[in-house]
Amino acid sequence: MTITVQHLGLRSVHRTDATIENEILALRDLVVIDEARVRLERRPELAPAYSVRVHLVTPGPDIRAVGADHTIEAAIRKVAADLRRRIEAKVARRSARARSNRQQPSAPRRTGHRFAAPGRRA
Repeated sequence: MTITVQHLGLRSVHRTDATIENEILALRDLVVIDEARVRLERRPELAPAYSVRVHLVTPGPDIRAVGADHTIEAAIRKVAADLRRRIEAKVARRSARARSNRQQPSAPRRTGHRFAAPGRRA
């Protein structure tokens, strides 16, 4: 798995990068992640000033999440929670689809003659 972190408007800090790496590695227990692209952005003219965008390349549909807050750590926590929620929903849909694809026993077939409705001739 490759993790690419892009910093826009803020310096790369080991503590922040380590937090991102740990959050993404914790998600590997739920889904196979081929690549993770993370974009950290600080725009002081906006409120909240910090935003984090994550794009996880996975088998099947990719998973994306965006979070914003007044500190970079809080924005990372928001994105991590959103990613976990999206991945758990993806896993739940997959297992529900597998359950619904199981073959159900067929209903017993009705045999015999057809009867005419009351008041009608057959």
